Order: sequence, then C-alpha cells, then structure tokens
Amino acid sequence: MNLIKYNKFFLFLGIICILYFIILKLLIWSMAFAEFWLVAGLILITMYYLQSKNINLFNYFPPLLRKLIYALLIIGFILFLILEGLIIYNGSLKEQNQSDYIIVLGAGLNGSKLSASLRLRLISAMEFHKSHSNIKIVVSGGQGAGEDISEALAMKNFLVSKGIPENLIIMEDKSTSTYENFSFSKSILEKEYIYNKPIQVTVITNNFHMFRAKLIGERIGFKVFRYSAPCNITSAVNFYLREAFASVKTIILNK
Repeated sequence: MNLIKYNKFFLFLGIICILYFIILKLLIWSMAFAEFWLVAGLILITMYYLQSKNINLFNYFPPLLRKLIYALLIIGFILFLILEGLIIYNGSLKEQNQSDYIIVLGAGLNGSKLSASLRLRLISAMEFHKSHSNIKIVVSGGQGAGEDISEALAMKNFLVSKGIPENLIIMEDKSTSTYENFSFSKSILEKEYIYNKPIQVTVITNNFHMFRAKLIGERIGFKVFRYSAPCNITSAVNFYLREAFASVKTIILNK
C-alpha cells in the first residue's frame, strides 16, 4: 500500500511539473528554464509507469554502484538546500548603506518595453534613490535578440520619465551577461572615481538573482551592498531553481 502511494506521488509531482511548464509558457513564451519542468514532469511520470509495472532500473546496477548513486543524490540535495538558503537570504536584503554608485542590472526587453523583472528593478532603484538622491545610477545592459534598443537606454528613459535627473544616470549599454554588467560598468566608473579604495556600489536586481550578482560583483572588484527587488510570484519557483544552477556555474567558472 505504501509503495502504491509512493508511486502515485511520482505521478502527482509529474503532473504538477507539466502544468507549471504550461503556466510559465502562457505567462511568457520565451521564459528561460521553463523546459526543465516539462522534462522533470516526463521523467517523474515515466518513473511512475515503470514502478507500476514493477520495473526498477536500479536493480540492473551492482549494489556498490547503487549505494554510490544514493549517496551522491543525498549529498547533492543537501548542497542544493544550502545554496538555495544563501540565494533566499541574499534576496531578502535591502541594505541602506551609503555607497558611491547604484548599479541597476538589465533584465531584458520586449521590443522597447521593459520586462516585468526589469520594471521591478527600476521601481526598487527609485525607492532606494529617494533616500540617497545624490548618488549616480548606473543602468547596465546591452541590446539582445528581440530588443529594439539597449536595456540601458530603456532604463534611462524610464527613470527620466519618473523624475530622476538625467545627469545622475550613467549608461553602460554593451553588456550581455551579469559578469559583463559589472566588468563594463567598472571600466566606465574607474574613469571618474578618484579614491584609492574599492568602488562601493548598491546593486539593484531581483531577489533570486542577488546572491550571484554579489558574488560576481565582488570578484570584479566592487564592494557590494544589496538592495533586492521582488519578482513575479508565478515564476518565482522557476527563477529560484534556475539560479541555483547558474550559481554553481559561476562558482566553478568564475563568471
């Protein structure tokens, strides 16, 4: 009886994953990482089918190999939980430290319109700027596929339309990744920064992205303060899971 319930749990999870994939695609067709949920759902349903036919693929492996696989899965799951904990913690912070600059990281456009994630970042940037009105804002993001203008220009236009003085906005419009956001921004800021110490920046990005952003920013040479923006609730699970894999890539490849 317990085995039957266990198998049905695989089926239930598989259906949930596929439904979530459909919801993400209906929300934004080009949603990054959405296909993971489809693949995960199909794997879980396949597992349910095999178990219902009393087919256990692990039985084909030697006992020692089975133990090794189980051990790796347990270790991997523990490390995943630790990493997700760090991602969630960093994404909960809204540090109010006085910094030298604000950096808003790009997050895609639809033509020339701000994506939902980017709009939330800019709203948070204005929120922070209200109490730090003398700090210049770096808007960082190049022009990608399907974008009519650079993300930096779209961000600048939005901020100016909301009353931010144009002379307080610095554009970095060549970057195509988080690493380039920081690297290219640093090259621009070093031309006007006269102090013999690391440049202090308040980074504005969505909560799920903050841990990796801080990691990269500090590797580039910034002193990073975190001011997190929210994200779309529907896509939050997708973004937080994707960010765990992206963070592992950053830790290993240093980018």
